[in-house]
Amino acid sequence: NLSIPYPLIMDRTYYHSKLSYFFNKIGEIAEKFVPPHKFTGEYYLSRKNLRAGTRKITNESEIEDIMLRNGIEVLYPEDLTVFEQISIFRRGRVYGFISSAFHNSAFSLNSEGICFSIDKEINRSFSLFDSSSKSKIIYLHIPYEPAEAEYGFFVCVKIKSVGKLESAIVSYRKNELANITSYKNNK
Repeated sequence: NLSIPYPLIMDRTYYHSKLSYFFNKIGEIAEKFVPPHKFTGEYYLSRKNLRAGTRKITNESEIEDIMLRNGIEVLYPEDLTVFEQISIFRRGRVYGFISSAFHNSAFSLNSEGICFSIDKEINRSFSLFDSSSKSKIIYLHIPYEPAEAEYGFFVCVKIKSVGKLESAIVSYRKNELANITSYKNNK
């Protein structure tokens, strides 16, 4: 286990200059525990198998179908080792809804993908980690509607237009999302 006090990561809302080097070294070591041929494609980090957590997406199966239809493999972070999760961000292109799994971008340089968010405001920890690792992950707001509460989850939502996710992926692959404003460009 490694615990890093928040003040060591951030000083007056800026990350320390050596943070990238430190986290990338951890990523290099972790990646050695995963065969080099694994996780070199595109991956969707599904929340479908979560038993409890901050948020549940009730129509996650529809989203998984869209990913599969677009040739994106669906993975469940809770079924992967920490080493595998880090390797996905170091080697592949990642799609998913904002969660702690996206903090794995800190352990690589230049992570790529789309992180969908039901919130318009993004926690600054994501921007700090992404800035330190020069991440190219785009954060995209996706409208939702409240869903019936489920035991073990703080919030349950249904994504209003799963078609928007699909069009975002298609645009991203064509490099047409480059001009979209993400939280990183706003700060």
